[in-house]
Amino acid sequence: MHNRSNLFVYGEILQDGTVDNISSYASFMNVTASNFGGSVRNALSSGNLSGTSGMGGVDPAKAVDFVETHDTYEDGSSKNLSDWQRKAGWAIVASRAGSTPLFFNRPTGSIGSAGDGQWHDTDIVAINAFHNAMAGQNEYLRWTNNNSTMLIDRGTIGTVIVNYGNSTYLSTSTNLASGTYTNHGSASATLTVSNGTIKGNIPANSVIVLYGNGSDTGSGTGTGSTSAVFTSSPVTAVAGQTVTITYNAGGRALQGSSTMTMHWGYDSWKGLADTAMTSQGNNIWQVTVTVPSAASSALNMVFTNGSSWDNNNSANWSVPVTASGSGTGTGTGTGTGTGTGTGTDTGSTTGGGTTGTTAYAPHAGYKVDYDSSALVQGKSFTIYYKGALAGSNQVTLHWGSNGWTGTADAGMTKRTDGFWEATVTIPSTASILNLVFTDGSSWDNNGSKDWNLTVWPTANPAQASPAPTAGQQTTVIYNGSFAANASSMTLHWGTNGWASTADVVMTKQASGAWSAVITLPSGANILNMAFKNQAGTWDSNNSKNYNYSVSQ
Repeated sequence: MHNRSNLFVYGEILQDGTVDNISSYASFMNVTASNFGGSVRNALSSGNLSGTSGMGGVDPAKAVDFVETHDTYEDGSSKNLSDWQRKAGWAIVASRAGSTPLFFNRPTGSIGSAGDGQWHDTDIVAINAFHNAMAGQNEYLRWTNNNSTMLIDRGTIGTVIVNYGNSTYLSTSTNLASGTYTNHGSASATLTVSNGTIKGNIPANSVIVLYGNGSDTGSGTGTGSTSAVFTSSPVTAVAGQTVTITYNAGGRALQGSSTMTMHWGYDSWKGLADTAMTSQGNNIWQVTVTVPSAASSALNMVFTNGSSWDNNNSANWSVPVTASGSGTGTGTGTGTGTGTGTGTDTGSTTGGGTTGTTAYAPHAGYKVDYDSSALVQGKSFTIYYKGALAGSNQVTLHWGSNGWTGTADAGMTKRTDGFWEATVTIPSTASILNLVFTDGSSWDNNGSKDWNLTVWPTANPAQASPAPTAGQQTTVIYNGSFAANASSMTLHWGTNGWASTADVVMTKQASGAWSAVITLPSGANILNMAFKNQAGTWDSNNSKNYNYSVSQ
């Protein structure tokens, strides 16, 4: 047979969870994600779209996903779905990363009759075009509007929104590049993205397909790729603070590498260092480093797999550095050939951390992680989970505020690094955010202590990164009322109601904040903190102290 390598081969393997042995079949061909199809149909029936994360236990790269097939139509499990429900379901399954979607052309009569023609519906066509345009892009899933609205980001270049309810005004976090986007489908909708937030009116019961018409942000150089080759977050790094670098090896000399290292320095290659990067899948690599406090103009970097190098055609890559703490945002470099894409995106720095679209990467070895600078009323807050339930097929974040009022469930999405991720919007009335996790049958409630996180009206004056975990280090960053004028600061801390207290002298950062690194004892469940300046004057948060739940 000629061109047999171009054949797409998959098997119809019906999952029963016990004897299907689907992983063995997936080792030599693609397989149907029948459990995921069931989850999608259940979500369409209930109106709660949060159950559509994951891929039902199938590797997305091996999955053939669907809303319905001839079997589900004939056995009645999908036959009652309306045309709108089928379209909404197709928007979900065909927009996901890695998988190959299967569209069932419903017969106008019995099986074997002519199809009903929904395959050339305007929205179906737009979704199919989106699927093809997003090849190789990773995904970021989240749910809002009481889980009746689902957003599927693909890299920074495209988003599909499924609104399964009344018309709504959307204002939520996104990875989509800043710009103005108009729906490619039938509904009339134009949305704007700025500083990592997407906003706009979404019509009732609609599918919104966005890509290709936003403005480029940041700066960089690309070769032969439609996605960013190099991105930095923030665009302008701040001396003494962290910066996240993302490198896309797809279509370049290091494509397909099993390891990746960033070789970097600052101010024309001073202080050389090699830092291992973490694979994000699809040839995407990422690393977070701390900008040396001595850096004043730029970070310099190239990439290697240990034998070959990518030095951007001898131009290297660089990220501007400021000591002022005024540069934020996310920059993306894209292009074709040797062209460059340029633009601007700015933000502000508060509370010792950056606002805007700064990407926070969860830390290996931590059960729960989050960017504590985002613990602010009305702000989007992303939780990363890799605790006892991380090996489950699905994980749901169960959360509330102020002692478990207004509880809600948010379906979590599994990342390539093993963490589960969900983003919620902190209520404007919240002073405490309450969190636990479930896989549908078992719960992780942090040893019956839950996770209870203090929420602030504006900036968080006492941050901790990574999120406090028993037996692990965390960096405490203080930018409270004493920070600006203090000549010295001391962190006074203890655990479990001030047991075994200790004092640590803090270091002033270029941003004006003060930092100290501590290691939490293995039995800790609460971190208690207060701060004092050189005069011995205390900041104890009006005698309430600064407290964090510690992951067990």
